[in-house]
Amino acid sequence: YDHEVCKKVKYLDHDRDGAIEVGEPVMFLEVIQVHNPTAYPWTDVTVKDRWGAEIDVTSAEASQGTATLTTKGNSAKEFLEWDIGTIPPGGTANLVLMTMTDLNPAGHQSYTSPGDYEYNSGAVLKVQVQPAHAKKPHQESFNTGSVWLTVI
Repeated sequence: YDHEVCKKVKYLDHDRDGAIEVGEPVMFLEVIQVHNPTAYPWTDVTVKDRWGAEIDVTSAEASQGTATLTTKGNSAKEFLEWDIGTIPPGGTANLVLMTMTDLNPAGHQSYTSPGDYEYNSGAVLKVQVQPAHAKKPHQESFNTGSVWLTVI
């Protein structure tokens, strides 16, 4: 299938120098878009994703369905489950997330040392599809790549 799940991330650093520096608060705007390019509806559509412990997801607005955020583990990683429902042929669903660098348990602004960090793992899209010639629906799964940041 010619499927599409797309993730775009933009950031605003407070000193506006175009770099993410150690200890600098940074805000991110993330958009996850799911597009159904097929001639039949997608049902039971879900997207799952997660962020590193250095990131705090502050809001999530879905064009349809319900986006649920949970925090798990000692490092307080955030997890997303977006239950979209049905996307009609040619339809698109969007999720707009606001995130920011978090404070670590010692109260210091993340990121606290230079290096490469996984901001966000790859989003995983799962859908039930039933083409006209199929007798019963089957599940398809697609994903995006991880988003990495370099902190200087």
